[in-house]
Amino acid sequence: MRRKNLQTNDPELIKRLLTESIVGHLGVLTPAGYPRVVPVNFVAEGPTIYFHGAISGEKHTAMKEHPQVTFCVYREYSVIPSFWLTEKAVGATQFYESVQLDGTISFIDNPDMRAAALDALMRKYQPEGNHAILAESTDHHARVISRTQVYRLDPTRIDCKVKLGQDLEKAHRQDLVTNLRNRGTPLDLATANAIEQIAE
Repeated sequence: MRRKNLQTNDPELIKRLLTESIVGHLGVLTPAGYPRVVPVNFVAEGPTIYFHGAISGEKHTAMKEHPQVTFCVYREYSVIPSFWLTEKAVGATQFYESVQLDGTISFIDNPDMRAAALDALMRKYQPEGNHAILAESTDHHARVISRTQVYRLDPTRIDCKVKLGQDLEKAHRQDLVTNLRNRGTPLDLATANAIEQIAE
């Protein structure tokens, strides 16, 4: 990473981003040799990522042929106008937090393991419950599981990047917080809080 001052290995931040992010972006290499980024719903168990898809198609074929993939989640914060940065600044920027995983895909073929992963996805995306438990085997559930491929991503590298003005002087960060609170959108207020937390 070029900007070493933006890099962090904070395990709690990595866990939070992987747990709270709704969509992950999966990067694969297609059989034609082109990179492709695919948005996927996913669930994280520690640093291990599970997601599901069809048992055929471009994404499936790509990972069969090239199981090395990359995966990214991020949280967007406010856009910071140039005139908040310095008197002569010419470029606006956006604050954010991101995690990128590089790793290897494996195909989960065991029906019980598929069911467990699919149940974990349901608990994430439907936390209010009131859904069938696939691990409780029925003929109907078995058909669903047999038609759904579950993928497991085991990371070999994890990069976490935070851009929240931590490279700025304390007084300048406080000015940003003041400007964000004055502008006052919900995202601005969340950004101001995040800046103050990272500065602690």
